Amino acid sequence: MQKSERINIANYIFPWNDLNPIFLSIDDSLFLPLFSTIEKLDELMKRFGITTYRIKKIDDSREFLESLMENATKVKLLVDIEWTDKGSIKFKEIIYD
Repeated sequence: MQKSERINIANYIFPWNDLNPIFLSIDDSLFLPLFSTIEKLDELMKRFGITTYRIKKIDDSREFLESLMENATKVKLLVDIEWTDKGSIKFKEIIYD
């Protein structure tokens, strides 16, 4: 059974390029990475070989999720992605409708 918890993503950050968020892919699955710290975001971007990006902050969780739904952008939101010593990926996924 999957464990569920509430996460307030206000003040979380994500990578941004020009006018759009930077979406990434793992195993053919598109996602938007969200992070609690700049260091975690920088580490992931380095791992993906992305060196040029800006950082956007989420001011209002509800407004952010609504804007994703308005733009018909149904993507996974993965929070604080990190690689373990064994090479597996650890993260929390935001479920929204």
